[in-house]
Amino acid sequence: MNAFISLSRLLPTNIPPTQTIKKPSTALYRLNSVLVHLGGISEAGHFIVYRRRVDRNEWLSISDDNITECSELQVFASMAYILFYERIKR
Repeated sequence: MNAFISLSRLLPTNIPPTQTIKKPSTALYRLNSVLVHLGGISEAGHFIVYRRRVDRNEWLSISDDNITECSELQVFASMAYILFYERIKR
């Protein structure tokens, strides 16, 4: 599948849940990692990950043993395979 879906920096919890929740949450989640699959088919290719630095709003591109800084634009323009969000403490 090569459909483009716009990534969100923040993920609100008002998305309809897949399970019944007894107490609604007002928590907010921030994008912290994006896993990207490079290659035309699922049986072959290479995975890279974009990871937001914990202490700064900067991004890293991680591929095997190669770690480089990258722009947020590069992260948000990627063909994301899996998104990882972290809960923001209030």
